[in-house]
Amino acid sequence: PLLAAALTLSAGATDVPAAAASAASAASVPAAPSADKCQVPTGDKAANHACALALARQADSEHLARHNEAALAALARADQFAPEDLRFVTARAGLALKLANQLTPAGIEAAAKASPDDVGLAMMHAELALARKDHATALAALDRVVARRPDALQAWELRASVNVAKPDFAAARPDVEHALLLAPGSPVALRLRGVLRNNAGDPAGALADYQAAHALAPRPDDPFVIGSTTPPPRSPSDRQRRPTACTGGCGATSRSPA
Repeated sequence: PLLAAALTLSAGATDVPAAAASAASAASVPAAPSADKCQVPTGDKAANHACALALARQADSEHLARHNEAALAALARADQFAPEDLRFVTARAGLALKLANQLTPAGIEAAAKASPDDVGLAMMHAELALARKDHATALAALDRVVARRPDALQAWELRASVNVAKPDFAAARPDVEHALLLAPGSPVALRLRGVLRNNAGDPAGALADYQAAHALAPRPDDPFVIGSTTPPPRSPSDRQRRPTACTGGCGATSRSPA
């Protein structure tokens, strides 16, 4: 589906599997209205997002029927209903490039440079630049996205991921904090904060973030990450009071993902 095929936004090297899974599963959210009932956005954010998902499903159907202009139009309308969710605008940019036989690294780069204000192309260019370890280009693209879409969670998360990859943890921290303000339960942002906390010498806080992210969106590498994040050793007197390293919760750190 087009929505699932959109680039794995907001993840970078930190959480690509979870982002890909969330993009794919979003198209199967139940109880969405039919696209023909979605005329204009309202003040109900949840209803608007449900309409955006319905329009994305319509775009999939139109694309399968080779009605590509209708598919592009449906994705554009989906973006109007949920501009804070960049998957719709990115899916449209990706489909447009595919139809032009330009869905290649060179095609993405050329299109993004030709249309620097196109949010979908900027997100695709940022992920491409991150994959190439061209952090400056990725950050420049994401700065433009954040300026145009300040409520777009994926942009804040991806910019934090780029800075983590540099690594520039001080620059990543405010973006992670803002992402968690936008979405306190985001597994991507929680994992990113776990990286920052671990780097800052707070393994207990990092462990809490990794475990919370795992509960929300399990990943195959979670047991390794969680198991390798250990709190600092206790003092000898504390060891005498507590002979074991943990009480009751040890199994959760070594259990395979559900």
